[in-house]
Parts: sequence; structure tokens; C-alpha cells
Amino acid sequence: MRTILLCLLTVLSGCCGAQIVVSPPPPNATSGQAYSHQFAATGGVAPYTWTAGGLPAGMSINPTTGILSGTSFGIALPNNFSIWVRATDSTSAFGTLSTTLTLVEPSGGSGDSGSGGCSTAEAAGVRTFVWLSLLGYLAVVASIRSVRHNHLGRP
Repeated sequence: MRTILLCLLTVLSGCCGAQIVVSPPPPNATSGQAYSHQFAATGGVAPYTWTAGGLPAGMSINPTTGILSGTSFGIALPNNFSIWVRATDSTSAFGTLSTTLTLVEPSGGSGDSGSGGCSTAEAAGVRTFVWLSLLGYLAVVASIRSVRHNHLGRP
């Protein structure tokens, strides 16, 4: 109670020392991959309660630890999210960080607008699979024809 009165008096006098700073800004998140980022608060009186808004689907902030985590996918990439993260201290003073969280595609991606795609190595693997499947199919058809011709006594 004493801390609240002290803060109230400093606010009314125009000199509040309970300024809370939230940092650091989050690094990019990669679509489909687990993400974790620790926010920190300086100033105010611990413990802090953490809240956030504007986050991409699949992500949330732990209200006790200030860790932003989760996995986002199925969103057109790259995509920028205007987010805010707030730390509220034990005296109800708070600080807010307004920033951008960018969701990017996994490295080696095609760079398209998010409708899918694959890396050059993945595309080569798919082409190889298709060719081998086609050759296998043709080999089976040739074997069946050979067995039919031999079974029916045809040359």
C-alpha cells in the first residue's frame, strides 16, 4: 500500500520513477517451426504480469515469464504483424513495447506469396520420384504384356 501511495504521489507531482521498459524486440519467426523469445522488463516493482496482442495464430505469451512462444503456419509469407507486449508490475504500473513480428518461410523456400512451394532440392527430389514412378509403371505394364503373350502362346 505504501508503494502505491508513493507512486501515486510521484505521478501527481509529474515525476514518476516507475517507468517500465520492455525489450528486446523479437526476431523473425519461421512458419511451421517452434518459436520462443524472452521479453524482459526493467523498472517498476517485480513481479511482472505479461500480456500481448496482435500475435499471429498459434503464438501466445506466458503471463508469468514473458516468453512469447508457439508455432504459426498457413499464413501468406512473409507477413508482418504489428504486435504489442505489456509488462505490468506489482503496483499496476506498466510499460508497453509496440513492434513488428515478421513471419518468414523456412530457409530454402521458393519466395512465392505463401501458396506453397519447395526448395530446389525438394523439387529435384519430386522430379526424380515422378520419373522413377513412371519407369516402374512402364516396367510393370511391359511385364504384364509379356506374361499375357507367353501364357496365351503368342510370340
